[in-house]
Amino acid sequence: LVAPSQVVADAKAPGRVVALGAQRTDDLGPSEGGEIIRSTDDGATWSVLTPPVEGPCGALDVIGGDTDHLRVDCEGQRFETRDGGQGWQPFEGQVETRPQTTLVHGGLQYRATRDGLWRSTLGRRGAPVRVVPR
Repeated sequence: LVAPSQVVADAKAPGRVVALGAQRTDDLGPSEGGEIIRSTDDGATWSVLTPPVEGPCGALDVIGGDTDHLRVDCEGQRFETRDGGQGWQPFEGQVETRPQTTLVHGGLQYRATRDGLWRSTLGRRGAPVRVVPR
């Protein structure tokens, strides 16, 4: 279960969203998570991006609103990708993070809570759907 600290939509490509998990909980109780999850279909499906190093990532920056161009800080090391997380390169500098727990994008609302990431359609009744990365 991922409890995101940040949710960011792609400014140029509708349907693309990334989120950084602040905490992962399991049967053993809370532990540091720091997963980066990504959707390319308005949150209908999600995948976990493989971080550049073992350990949690604590900061995420989406450069220029492009979810293919990411910078992360993982275990004090800084990495950048320009291909959506397929390959990572070290870089010098800071990761400018802007914590955002609610995002409205393309008629959908994403809300990060302690219980995970939820998606709902604006203007429709019904319960939000929990995002489960695969």
